[in-house]
Amino acid sequence: VNFEVATNGTARVGFCTTAAHDSAIALVKAGDKVLLEKKISIDPGKPFVKSVAVPAGVDEHDLRASLSADGRELVAYSSVRLQPATMPEAVTPPPAPANIKTVEELYLTGLRVEQINNPGVNPLDYYNEALARDPGDTRTNTILGIHALRKLQPDLAEKHLRTAIARLSAEYTRPSDTEAFYYLGMALKAQKKLDEAADAFYRASWDYAFNSAAYFQLTILSCRKGDFASALEQIDLCLSTNAPNTRAQVLKATILRRLNRPVDAIALAEQVLAADPLDFGAMNERFVCLTALSRRDAADKSFWQITTAMRGEVQSYLELATDYMDSWLWDDASEVLSRISDSTYPMVWYYTGFLCQQKKAPSCAKVSWKHAAELPPDYCFPFRGESAAVLQAAIDANPADARAWYYLGNLLYDLQPEKAVEAWEKARSIDDRFALVHRNLGWACFHTGKDIPAAIASYEKAVACNNADPRYYIELDDLYDRTNAAPDKRLAMLLTNPKLAESNKPMLIRQIALRVTAGDYDKAIALLTANSFFIAEGGGRELSNAWIDSHLLRGRKLLADKSFDKALADFAAAAVFPENLSQESSRDEDRMTHIDCETALAYLAAGQKDKAMEIFKRLSEQKFRDDDAEKRIVQAVAWKQLGDASKADAILDDLIAKLTPRLGSGEGQADFFAKFGEQQSRAKRKADTHYALALAQMHKGQIADAKENFKQALALNASLPWARYYLSQLDK
Repeated sequence: VNFEVATNGTARVGFCTTAAHDSAIALVKAGDKVLLEKKISIDPGKPFVKSVAVPAGVDEHDLRASLSADGRELVAYSSVRLQPATMPEAVTPPPAPANIKTVEELYLTGLRVEQINNPGVNPLDYYNEALARDPGDTRTNTILGIHALRKLQPDLAEKHLRTAIARLSAEYTRPSDTEAFYYLGMALKAQKKLDEAADAFYRASWDYAFNSAAYFQLTILSCRKGDFASALEQIDLCLSTNAPNTRAQVLKATILRRLNRPVDAIALAEQVLAADPLDFGAMNERFVCLTALSRRDAADKSFWQITTAMRGEVQSYLELATDYMDSWLWDDASEVLSRISDSTYPMVWYYTGFLCQQKKAPSCAKVSWKHAAELPPDYCFPFRGESAAVLQAAIDANPADARAWYYLGNLLYDLQPEKAVEAWEKARSIDDRFALVHRNLGWACFHTGKDIPAAIASYEKAVACNNADPRYYIELDDLYDRTNAAPDKRLAMLLTNPKLAESNKPMLIRQIALRVTAGDYDKAIALLTANSFFIAEGGGRELSNAWIDSHLLRGRKLLADKSFDKALADFAAAAVFPENLSQESSRDEDRMTHIDCETALAYLAAGQKDKAMEIFKRLSEQKFRDDDAEKRIVQAVAWKQLGDASKADAILDDLIAKLTPRLGSGEGQADFFAKFGEQQSRAKRKADTHYALALAQMHKGQIADAKENFKQALALNASLPWARYYLSQLDK
C-alpha cells in the first residue's frame, strides 16, 4: 500500500497484492466519511492506483486507506502523528575492571562488552577481576566455563563449572538454575567421560529451561552406546518440552530407523520437511529408509531432491556427516561423505580417514590421510570444533603431516592462539616452503605476540615462497608502515612482482601513494590516469589524496621552473576527480581549501594578482573549526597575502600555543565505539601534530623549529609527502 497526500487537495492511493483477487474493495475514509469505495480486480501484475479528492480542512492523520477481499482486510495504512522523542542517554565506555565496585557489576559489564562485541575491550578482563575478588562466584565461573568450551578447552571448562556447582549445590541444595550442570555435561562429554556427563545432564534436566537440551544430549550419549531403546525414551522427553525442535525430530527419525522402524522414521522426516523443506538431515533419513524398504523409484526421487538441495556444497555434506558423528554413527557419516563429488577438498579426506579409524580400518585411514595431505590447501579453512579431533587423529597417525598441523592451527587461532602458533611452527619445521604457514605465523606474531620484527621476517619468507599472492604484499606493507619503513623500501618490496603490483588494484593504490611520497609525481599521475578503480565502502581516501597531492606537488615543481600555465593546469586538475577514480563526488571538499591556496599562490607568482586576491579574500572569510589546523594555517596565509599580518600572526600564534602541549599529553586515545576500519595509530596521530605545528612555525618564520618538527613528523610517519617537500625546501 502507498498513500500520499498532496498540497492541492488530493491524495494518491496505490495497492499491490501477492495474489489475485477478483472482487477486492479499495476504501479511503476521512474519519467516518467515505472518500473512495471501489470494487476492483487486482493481482501481482496489475496494481491499483487512484487519485482521491480530500475535502478542505481534513487532517491527513484522519485519512485511512485499506484493501479488503473475501471479507477480510488485506492491508491498510494511515499516517501516524509522531511525537517528539526524548533521546536516551548516550552509552558510555565501561570503566576499567579495577574501578568497578562489585563482583555483580563486573560480571554484568563483561556480558555487556560481549554484546557490544568490541574487539578493543576483552570481557575476560572483567570476569577475571570478578574471580580475583570472589573465586567461587557461580555466575562468573559458569560464564568462564562456557568460554572455555567455546575455545575447545573442556578440562578448563570442567574446573570452572565444578567450582560454580560447589557453591550452587552446597548443603545438598538442588538449584533451580541448572545452567552450570548442563555445560559441565558438555565439558565431560567432550572429554569422553560419558557416565559422568550423563549424570550432569540428568541434573540439568531438573530446570525447565535446560530440560529439552539436556535430554537431547542424553539421547546422543545413549546412541554412542548403541542403546537405541533408551535413546528413543530420552528423545521423546526432549520433544515433550520442545516439540518444534526439528534437529531432535531428525535424531528421533534416525533412532527409529536403527530400531527397524523405517516407516515411522519416514513419516517423522516428512513432518520435519513440511516445516523446513531444506532440512538435509530429514531428507537423508527419508532417502536411507526408502532405500532400506527397496522402494526404488521413491528412493531415487528422494536422492535427487537431497542432491539438488545440497548443491554439491562440501560444507553441507560435512555438516550432515558431523551430526551423525556426534552420535558415533560412523557408517551413516561415511555414507554421506561418499556422495561428495568434489574430491579435492582436504577436510573431506581427513574426515574419511577419521571415520575409517573409528570403524577399525587402519589401512583405509592411512590412505585417506595421505591423500588429504597431498591436496592443495587453497580455500581450506576448518572451522568446526569437531574438526579438531579429526585433525589430531591424523597428526597422531602421522606427525610429519605439515598440512594437518597447518589446518589445526587455522582452526585454533581464534580460540587458542598460542596453541595455533605451536601448530603452525610445527608445520613450518616440516615444510619450510609452505607460504601460507609463513603468512599465518606473521599474522600471529603481530596480532598476538606484538612482535613486529618477527612478523616481518615471516611475511618476507611468505613472499619469497610465493610472490603471486597480493595479500602477502599488502599485509607486509602494513607492517613496514607500522615500523615507519622508508617509502623507497616499501615501494621496492611491492615492485618485486611488477605485473602483480599494477594488476592488483589495492597494491596499485599503495604503489601510487608511495610514488607520490617519493616524489615520482609523473609516474603516479600516469598510473592514476590509465587505470579504473572500484572503491569499497569506507575507502578511497588514499586514492583521492594521491590524486590531489601528486598534482599539487608537481604543480609546485612546475611553478619553481616558471611554468605557470602548466602549474595552474595541475592545480585545476587536483580539484576535479576523473570518473575512473570512482570517487563519490567530483571534488574533495575537505581538501579544496589547500587546493585554492596553492592556486592563488600560483596566480600571484604568474602576475595575475587580481585572481589571487579574489581567492585569498574568500579563504580569509571562511569559518574553520579551531582544531582544523591546516585550514586555519591556509587562512593565515590568506590574511598575510591580503596585507593583514596581525590577523595572520594571531592565528599562527594560537595554533602554536595549542599544538605544542599536545605532543606531550598522549591526546587521542582509541575510541571504544569505533567499528569501521582500523583506528589511526598513536604514532601517526602524533606525526600529524608535529606536521601541523611545523607548518605553523614555518609560516611564522620560526624556521629552525619548523625543520625540527618536520623531521619529528617524518621520524614517526615517513609517508607524509608534504612534510618531505617542505623539509627539502627549507634545507635549500
